[in-house]
Amino acid sequence: MNEDFDDEELYEPEELIERFEQMIQQGNVYFFDVEEFEQIINYYLETDDHQRSREAINHAVNQHPSCATFQLKKAQLYASTDHTQRALNILDNLLEIESSNAELHMTRGAIYSKLRQFDKSISEFRKALDLDSENDEIHLNIALEYEKTGQYDNAISFLKQALNINPENESCLNELAFCYELTDQTHLAVEFFQQFLDDNPYSIDGWFNLGIAYNTMGLYEKAIDAYDFAIAIEPAFASAYFNKANSQANMDLYREAINTYLETFEHEEPEALTFYYIGECYEKLEDYHQAVAYYEKAIQSEGQLNDAYIGLGMAHDQLGNFRLARKYISQAIESDPQNSEYHYFMGDLLRKNNLKEEAVKEYVLVSELAPDNTMIWVDLAELYDQIGQFGDALKTLQQGLILQPNNGTIHYRLTISYARLGYQNEARQHFISGLEYDAEGYNTVFEAMPQLRKRLEYQKLIYLHLHKKKV
Repeated sequence: MNEDFDDEELYEPEELIERFEQMIQQGNVYFFDVEEFEQIINYYLETDDHQRSREAINHAVNQHPSCATFQLKKAQLYASTDHTQRALNILDNLLEIESSNAELHMTRGAIYSKLRQFDKSISEFRKALDLDSENDEIHLNIALEYEKTGQYDNAISFLKQALNINPENESCLNELAFCYELTDQTHLAVEFFQQFLDDNPYSIDGWFNLGIAYNTMGLYEKAIDAYDFAIAIEPAFASAYFNKANSQANMDLYREAINTYLETFEHEEPEALTFYYIGECYEKLEDYHQAVAYYEKAIQSEGQLNDAYIGLGMAHDQLGNFRLARKYISQAIESDPQNSEYHYFMGDLLRKNNLKEEAVKEYVLVSELAPDNTMIWVDLAELYDQIGQFGDALKTLQQGLILQPNNGTIHYRLTISYARLGYQNEARQHFISGLEYDAEGYNTVFEAMPQLRKRLEYQKLIYLHLHKKKV
């Protein structure tokens, strides 16, 4: 059954979709012109409705059999459903008649990218750019391919070109910030966004990314100012409030940070991570009851937020609730048993509560999971000393020194171990090495063994080192 209608009648996109679906449901055949079918097909492709995309393409081909556009759409559908060779076969045929079609080359570029053939994808995107040089999305696609191959300078160049065409391209601004951060060129990010904002002072994403760059550089006051500009332009910009709060916390402005974190809840649904950071601020303020309350909210919001369990453990420890502290840290460890930090927290908790043999097991795990940790070998050795296992303490430090020969703290601790065991020459040599690698840390030796402070040879070693004289 065919429906007659006025060719001059125009339909809004929503009406087109409704009318097409009505046609499918009723089993009718309505006429749509080429542009209308393009809108319908694009809608279904963008929403990943493959069934409807296929139906729309088939109807479009039936009504407009000579239109190459719908062959291109069919290739795009095949590409989105991982039938890449079918897609390429169609595109190869289209090249003979549509080689000047930029979208065709864009589709080929996207397929080659999916196949991880990045040189080919870049080549296709560049062909598309030759045909449509003012298209910022093509520049963005080329930049993304360069990112995948680690050619960040090229990516940055194309992102800048895209922004010259369209300064409002949010994805380009974010990708540019990402490239600068990944290449440790944060200072160049600041320079770029400052200049960009001179020309585009109402760019929310420009101010937001400038804030991120300042925060990365430790310029927290400037970061807060940048976030405030973003908020002034868009008062409901929840991410700007969140990042501003992070900068305030970095400045130890914990109460201000708490208030700013809470402001995010006025503009978006409360998130577990925000509750966690509020709890962390209260912990820094030594308000452990409030810290517990917000860590619990974080866990209620997202069942297995391990850092919140660690926070609960630390806060309960400060409140004197050893049983609860151990329970929550254990839950984090059960969820992520290979996390060395969690075992370190447990070791510290057990050591503090005089369960030293159990603490040793946790510290040993840390030394196995994170042998490059600069403190674990010293902490484990100290613990062995406390339980009278002096030989194990020495072996631990020797093992740590093999892995970290320039760690002054280990050398100082070896001074203590050797001196305690009566090996004075070895103790002296490690004290000299400790001064070489950590000139300020020698007091740890005297705190552990006050009698060494009185020895003239140690005082002389310190004097000679501080005055850069030959030891």
